[in-house]
Amino acid sequence: MDAPLLLQIDPAALRLLSADLARHFRALPLGFDGKRLSIAVADTANINEIEVIVNQEIAPVRFPASQILEA
Repeated sequence: MDAPLLLQIDPAALRLLSADLARHFRALPLGFDGKRLSIAVADTANINEIEVIVNQEIAPVRFPASQILEA
C-alpha cells in the first residue's frame, strides 16, 4: 500500500462503507471535503450507488484498483 493513501484515511469516513462493499466497489472512504465524502475509487461508474448507500455526496479520487484493494 502506498503510504500517502494510508495517511489520508479518516476513521469516521472509513466506517461509512462496509469492507465487503468497499471491495465490491473497489472504493475506500478517505475523509471529508466539507460536506462531501472523499472516496478513492478505481472506477467512478458506481458513485451514485455509493452515494445512496452512505447517504452522502461523494467527491471521487481516482486511484489504481490494486492500491485500493491492498488497503
